[in-house]
Amino acid sequence: MINPNTIWYIDTDTDGIGAASDDSVSCTQPIGYVLGNTDCNDNTDTVGAIQTWYLDADGDGFGNALSDSASCSLPIGYVLDDTDCDDGNNTINPNTVWYLDSDGDLFGDALIDSLSCLQPTYYV
Repeated sequence: MINPNTIWYIDTDTDGIGAASDDSVSCTQPIGYVLGNTDCNDNTDTVGAIQTWYLDADGDGFGNALSDSASCSLPIGYVLDDTDCDDGNNTINPNTVWYLDSDGDLFGDALIDSLSCLQPTYYV
């Protein structure tokens, strides 16, 4: 059941995403209105909705899931990927390559590696 105070948003470009700038309160859906209001440009259906961006403080291309911003366009210093494991160190991320150091000399074997945020035991 629709709430009698439901807020509907104009969808001028008919992409199924409304614009926050024009709304209508009604218990039934007005023609040309939808429930969502995150359209970045309601004049064209090729422009997407607001996205969540993640701060990439260390510039490694991976963002901090705990520091985000919602906007239509990419804010400076932000990325779409939220999987950074250490946003203060650009050498540590999900694609960090660790090499097996089976003899403990702090030099790894280039033929045996592992991709991981955390340094595996016996890897450098």
